[in-house]
Formats: sequence, C-alpha cells, structure tokens
Amino acid sequence: MNPRSLLPRLEAWAQEELGVQQRLEAALIAHEQQLGSGSPEDVEASLRGLQGLDARGAARRRELDRTLRELAAAWGLAAGTLTLGSVAERFGPDGEGLGRLRVQLRAACEAVQARSRRVALVARQQREIVRLALDTVLGPQGLDGERGVLVDSRG
Repeated sequence: MNPRSLLPRLEAWAQEELGVQQRLEAALIAHEQQLGSGSPEDVEASLRGLQGLDARGAARRRELDRTLRELAAAWGLAAGTLTLGSVAERFGPDGEGLGRLRVQLRAACEAVQARSRRVALVARQQREIVRLALDTVLGPQGLDGERGVLVDSRG
C-alpha cells in the first residue's frame, strides 16, 4: 500500500474532528450562558444539545486508529507509534496541510477543555447556591442524609 494514498483520509479526519471541536466549544459557551441566566428548561435543552453533539465520536476514533495502523504497517513501524504530527513530518512538504490541521485541532481541543472547566465551575457554583437555599428552607442536611424534623413547640 502506498502511504501517500492515506494522507487525504487523515486530512479529512482532522478536518471533521476540528469541526466537531469547534461546534462543541460553541455549545459549551451556550450551555454556560444558560447555566448563568437560563430557565431550567433552557439549561436542560442545552445539556441535551451537548450530549447529542458527537454521535460519531467513537466511529471517528476507530477510523483514525485504523488509518494510523495502516500507515505504521506500510512504514514498518509498530502500531501505536504514529501521531498526526509524526505523520505530517514523515510526509514532508506533502504533510504540511495535515500539520496545519493538527495545530488547529490542538488549539480547538485546548479551548474545549478550558471551556469545559469553566462550565463545570459554574455548575458547581449553581449546585452550591441551590444547596444553601435548601438548607435555609429545610434545615441543614445531616451526615446520614436525614433532614431535620418539625417539632410542635407547644407541648
């Protein structure tokens, strides 16, 4: 097999993955905004949107793994040794497009990771606010999960 024939497949994979990461970041931004000011229904809708965003993720990962295994075999390398960066480097000038996509993909993944952390922080803060409100109304929750009981103070 000619390794060069696999380069377009890797570039297409990287382009698709870049698009997914960009859509994921946009969905996380929308979800963060909903957490801060949306109704419970809007928060739920944005969460469902996040969950359904990457239905093909596992299949895309298998495609990448298969292509990298084929390239490794063609080059006489052990499976699992190649990365997008090392493949781009091995292809030289022909791999420059893949190299650029790799850099963009890395930046997109880092942006998603940072945004995910922010969303998690906002969610934790919201949960704490709700807990404090419930504690104010119902009394603090004991270690055993039991809430306080109402007592008739008249006798």
